[in-house]
Amino acid sequence: MIRLTVLLCAMLVASGQAHAQTVTSIPPLGADIAASPRLVGEGAVIAKVNAALARRDQRDLDAITCFGGKPDGPFRTVEVIADGPEFLSLIIRNSSYCAGAAHPWWSQEILTFDLETGSETDLLPYLPAAFGTDPQEELAVLFLNTVADLPGDCVQVYAWALRDGHLRFDLGVVKAESALMLWPSGLAYVDRPCLDTAYVSMARLQEAGFHAKLIRALLPSR
Repeated sequence: MIRLTVLLCAMLVASGQAHAQTVTSIPPLGADIAASPRLVGEGAVIAKVNAALARRDQRDLDAITCFGGKPDGPFRTVEVIADGPEFLSLIIRNSSYCAGAAHPWWSQEILTFDLETGSETDLLPYLPAAFGTDPQEELAVLFLNTVADLPGDCVQVYAWALRDGHLRFDLGVVKAESALMLWPSGLAYVDRPCLDTAYVSMARLQEAGFHAKLIRALLPSR
């Protein structure tokens, strides 16, 4: 605990000039279809991120509206969970129903940008080296050890999905929780009741050897 406190104090000193990146909302893409926010300011990084957000908006809008068809109940929300200075992280939720489909579809994705480069990142480069080049099994263990009261049959669902190569985890920086968010993807539609979210604390991340930049990103912005 002393080691963690010293580390966090050093990070606060190092980030003394760091501030949250200003984001602004823009008009929705349609009724009940939210647009992604945009970064405010000038520069190559901001322009790169905003261009990528515009492309993502168009891609999702095409899917939600059934590529010009007649969707039933198209819906999109965008939530900012981290606004810098290291990363911009968004949770994007889409849903719709297109004629002829077996059932309505729903998705949740975490979209994260490195604000040093403007590039999208899945945050995998900031995992402990011990997680290896295919870290999904280690992430599954971290997820299952963090989520409380997950039913036993759901644990088996995750084990099967991992075994079959379908299970993947989206990672997001959650400033309000000072935690790393783990969101599972790849479960079958019938297994959606087993979906849950893990919030891994800074202390646990530091103990596990996560990259200092990721730990620093969870500190409150000045």
